[in-house]
Amino acid sequence: TSVKKGRAVVFKLANRGAVAHDFRILGKKSAQIQPGKNGTLRVTFAKAGRFNYICTLPTHALAGMKGTLLVKA
Repeated sequence: TSVKKGRAVVFKLANRGAVAHDFRILGKKSAQIQPGKNGTLRVTFAKAGRFNYICTLPTHALAGMKGTLLVKA
């Protein structure tokens, strides 16, 4: 997934699982999203590059809840 730099991105988060999750990217983190609930996180990427995102709850990133977002110039 990629976006252009300088734009605000609104991440729409839907928890369809059975336990709480959150979402962190570029030093910003969503609130914990409970099962069956939704949330959002708004982030503006001022620079181009690759930015890692994760679920910060214990063992979630190790279980694969992570990735990389490409921000293009």
